[in-house]
Amino acid sequence: MTRKPKAKPLAETEIPTAYSLEKHGVTQSILSLFGDCRFAAELMLQGWGSPSPRRALQFGSLFHALLENWYAASIARRGSDPGEIFRATAKAWEKKAAIAGDDPQEIQTDLGMASVMFPGYCKRWEKEDAKKKWIAVESLFDYQKFSYRLRGKMDGAFKAKDGSVWLLETKTTSVISDEQLQLQLAFNFQNLFYLLALAHRLSVDPAGVLTISSASRK
Repeated sequence: MTRKPKAKPLAETEIPTAYSLEKHGVTQSILSLFGDCRFAAELMLQGWGSPSPRRALQFGSLFHALLENWYAASIARRGSDPGEIFRATAKAWEKKAAIAGDDPQEIQTDLGMASVMFPGYCKRWEKEDAKKKWIAVESLFDYQKFSYRLRGKMDGAFKAKDGSVWLLETKTTSVISDEQLQLQLAFNFQNLFYLLALAHRLSVDPAGVLTISSASRK
């Protein structure tokens, strides 16, 4: 019978010298990884990681870049043609990918999917988004809480007609059902982390989270 090695006590987990909790703070992803595996979090803070992002994350980053430009144009009332925004974002994305040395075929695959999904997303939500009073879009936050520095980037936040404040979360999962969405997001740590940041920023209790999926629903 093989004995499983005991996990190292928290006090024995080495803190990388290059990382400072006070200086660099913590993000939702760091806390989530630490909760899953302290050793994995330690390696990540030391600079270890995959040589290239996972495909889902890569596409998600592209789609969020499109949304950031879309909502910025909408809020500034500069006119928000999905085709123009896609072309401008795609050009910048290809340039960035070339500098980073990303796989050109993967980039074109992502852009191909986004070219279909993004206009559909805009058409579906344009009228409803116009009724919202936007507080933040793809907004960075960085503040002190519980003597720690918490930082991150939320998709968006807005005020509804009744004055209540809502967090906006966009998911780019390929296919997801309403049942799956409810099970996954009921006590989602990322949502709770961002709601805490939003409450701190506005000094109000957010009413909840509006989760929008860019995926096809079954």
